[in-house]
Amino acid sequence: MARYYCPYCSFERQVILDHDRRNENCVICGEELKRVYLVKPSQVISLIVVFSFICPLGIFVFSSIKLQLENRMDSEEKDLALNLKIKQ
Repeated sequence: MARYYCPYCSFERQVILDHDRRNENCVICGEELKRVYLVKPSQVISLIVVFSFICPLGIFVFSSIKLQLENRMDSEEKDLALNLKIKQ
């Protein structure tokens, strides 16, 4: 089933038509109904643009967190080795 709306009447009054019925005119004003698409091409393009800006930021944040964790582990290993040398 497709969703249609009248561009001149209220958008809240959407009409759902069966494939059997081909009466594609508004009941109120008689104008031809326009089809409502689930996903518009502009929405797809905007999602691609948003992800292209967010993905590098996410990669940068995760790599910096990983680098800090590695540095912390290295410093802890050095402290442990220093403590072992002092105890001997």
